[in-house]
Amino acid sequence: MTQGTDTLAESAFVLSLLLDVDVPVIVTGAMRHPSLPSSDGPGNLLAAVQAASTPELASCGVLLCMNDELHAAYAAEKNDTASTAAFRSRNMGLVARLVEGRVMMLARPGRMPHMSLEMDRPPRVPLISASFDDDGLLLDHLPADRAGVVIAAFGGGHLSEKMADRAAMLAAKCPVVLASQTGGGRILQSTYGYRGAEIDLIGRGLIPAGAFSPEKSQILLSLLMSKKATTPYIKEIFQDYPHF
Repeated sequence: MTQGTDTLAESAFVLSLLLDVDVPVIVTGAMRHPSLPSSDGPGNLLAAVQAASTPELASCGVLLCMNDELHAAYAAEKNDTASTAAFRSRNMGLVARLVEGRVMMLARPGRMPHMSLEMDRPPRVPLISASFDDDGLLLDHLPADRAGVVIAAFGGGHLSEKMADRAAMLAAKCPVVLASQTGGGRILQSTYGYRGAEIDLIGRGLIPAGAFSPEKSQILLSLLMSKKATTPYIKEIFQDYPHF
């Protein structure tokens, strides 16, 4: 599958959740315009075809192929605006590299549980990013039809005291997932206990996102809410997956 790279990692993640197939599924794109002499599009497309023709990748789920590198869909992230090496794997290494047209396996990723979209359009799940001295006032004015909320917190899962209070009140009304905006690592669960830290927030009903990025957390929570998942099941999915 080919598309623009702005949301390539997100599209790969959606496919990894909705597709239940035992064949290689590869997504790719290009970082440089085809009018440039160093355009990477043709090379990425060739590498994706070579990867899709590799039976060994059939059990790896959806993979993102860029710059002769293969990333697991749940870990892939774009972290540069223009570099041909713009994609990385959050919290883990590459699944494989392509060398002289051959796939060289480096790791075998776990697979996310298969999900289905239970409605025509996924339910609304706003993603709110905490900022310096944020009082969380925006949390009081979210759309009434929200099915859940994802908050991109500081560090291991920390908010200001005022934002923490508003997040806790919101968690009494709908699922609120706590993710980290740091770009790596897992949400902490038992290290800091001050007001607004992870122990306090989890104790007041927020759901830790585990190792998922805020963007992946938003997609995952939306699909879970499309099937009206219970809070215990949502906690289980975020806690147990992905396997790194």
